[in-house]
Amino acid sequence: MTEVAYDYGDEYAFWEDTKCIIPQITHDIRPKGNQANNKETKSACTIVWAVNQIIRLFGLDLTTKQTNTLYIDAVHYCEKYGYVIGSWWWVPTAVDHVRKRWNEVASKTFKKEQVFTKRLLWDNAEIKEALEKWHLVGFSKTVNFWIDQVEWLVRREPKMYPKMVWHRLNRAWVKYIKATGWADISNAERWAIDNYHWAIGEYFAFKTLKPYMYNWINGYWYLILPVSCLESNIEKEKERIQRLKAVNATIWVLSTTWWDLNTEEQLMSSALATELRNTEWARAKIDDVALKNYQALVDHLSYAWKFAWEEEQKKYSELASYLRDKFNLL
Repeated sequence: MTEVAYDYGDEYAFWEDTKCIIPQITHDIRPKGNQANNKETKSACTIVWAVNQIIRLFGLDLTTKQTNTLYIDAVHYCEKYGYVIGSWWWVPTAVDHVRKRWNEVASKTFKKEQVFTKRLLWDNAEIKEALEKWHLVGFSKTVNFWIDQVEWLVRREPKMYPKMVWHRLNRAWVKYIKATGWADISNAERWAIDNYHWAIGEYFAFKTLKPYMYNWINGYWYLILPVSCLESNIEKEKERIQRLKAVNATIWVLSTTWWDLNTEEQLMSSALATELRNTEWARAKIDDVALKNYQALVDHLSYAWKFAWEEEQKKYSELASYLRDKFNLL
């Protein structure tokens, strides 16, 4: 296939409205790595789970040692872009760089396709479709097992794993969902596994996700797919997204600066913002003033990223990731 240069740069590749076909996974090869085995990966969950998603996607039948080596290689690649071993990293930033490493290096090693990522809301139809087709889907969560298992909101398999009072997962801890047909608990809504080779504290089922959404589970989940699944040309899609970023960055700036303009300037600003909102590129209007300002900043950082120097690009990316994660922004 033709080699693709991924240079659009910010934290995720394609947005929700990018047209693609989700392939059916027909194998049952699962990642065998254990991120706790090496100092490089102990805290690198946001990097490791993205590697695991690619392993699952292409059915890479690797040993635990080979899988752990793949984790370590990804961590060292991410170090070049600001990751510090022993620390955690923003989810969108980690996913972006795991994808870049696969496309630049590992896809050639394994003779597999390059990939793209989509950042989707948890109830998006493509998330449901991907799970039904046996893909792993990345998400961030915090769950208090000791309290919630009493209410049967979450549950471990009692025949296999004991209850543990001490176990807690922080907000940035990324998991992936166990696909339809893998769960032993028939009435579980979702089944989750971890990056620790199914360790006793990390294998559990959700009876229902709803109580956790936007509270203990981040609303945006991550899907990684081969580039052949895109329905449009990659270069055209990148151009479309750049225009979308530019239009929305303009809308949000006009909207958030409106209050400090004089009457004549407000009329001009409102007229242009209204005209842009009526185009196919505009996203939904935000009424909350604080969120509107944060979204304006995220859109501007995302659009302006390509004009910044390398050191500033890292800072742009980190701030955009922080705001997206904290306020569930696009």
